[in-house]
Amino acid sequence: MIKFLPFLIIIFSGSTAISQGKVLLSENFKNNKNGWRLESDASFSVAINNGVLRWEKFKKNYDDRACLWYKKEVKDLNTSEDFSITVYAKFLSGGDIVDMFDIQWGAWDKTISRKVTSIYQLNFLLKGDVKLDYFNAGWNYSLRKKAKEQLDRNLYRANEYNKYELVQKDGFVIFNINDKQYFKQFADPISGNTIGIQGCQKSAWEIDKIIVRQLKSKTTIAADYNASLAVVDSIKPKRIIDEPALKVFPNPFANEFTVLVSIEKTSNVKIELLDIQANVMIQYDRKLEAGENNLRIYADVPPGTYVLKLTINNKVTTAQLVKM
Repeated sequence: MIKFLPFLIIIFSGSTAISQGKVLLSENFKNNKNGWRLESDASFSVAINNGVLRWEKFKKNYDDRACLWYKKEVKDLNTSEDFSITVYAKFLSGGDIVDMFDIQWGAWDKTISRKVTSIYQLNFLLKGDVKLDYFNAGWNYSLRKKAKEQLDRNLYRANEYNKYELVQKDGFVIFNINDKQYFKQFADPISGNTIGIQGCQKSAWEIDKIIVRQLKSKTTIAADYNASLAVVDSIKPKRIIDEPALKVFPNPFANEFTVLVSIEKTSNVKIELLDIQANVMIQYDRKLEAGENNLRIYADVPPGTYVLKLTINNKVTTAQLVKM
């Protein structure tokens, strides 16, 4: 059971890094002029009071498969170009699994058809994880990053409204909390004009504002990427890890590295970056086609020695990486 409700979007104050752009949709919940669907049943409660939208899911996801899903087509939005979604929200309570909500963008049809729907979904956990998923005729890949260290630096303020900002810019997906970067990863832009907020876990939130902007910046990531390679090129000796099914470069790396995976047939592949205590810092699950696959991973982890672990059909290959 998945419920679809008309989506609404919010007013944007913007961080200094992405201040340029056009507001395409805004909402401050002073009234219900945009027609939010309000309801109360065994699964959810959704209401607007005193300029705030409050929603709650009552049961754990494995007890009740219903998801509270707001979505809306945004006029003039093009998700294949740079844009931002800003949400001012307060976490009220959660179940014993996770406490989070999801931000989505891309293209839906009315029934979330596997033939038509192509979306990204970013969900974050207050315990310190971020997960980026991609759906196109099925969930094609998932990328998870441990971010507890960032939370410990007081990015998140408990019992207050926090500013959660999803930014697609220059070939990256960036997630900020209160104008400080919490997550950054490469992502190929997809076409669409729909955004959404989803809550599948047992939790309660209040949302005060939402804002969607189309950003003006049209720069590419090539300059940053080439600069990163130039820095690594200056370090001797330069090494390229070359295993039978795996190549990783550069090594040492600055903030990003490329993984070349060669496989004989289409397979599910898991790539993990582990620290010296064997904690998984980044996990990338993806279905890859036969042949050589090129995967770029942004790894804003502390300097040190790491292990890259590749698992294909229960066969494990490992390599040592150094972050400068």
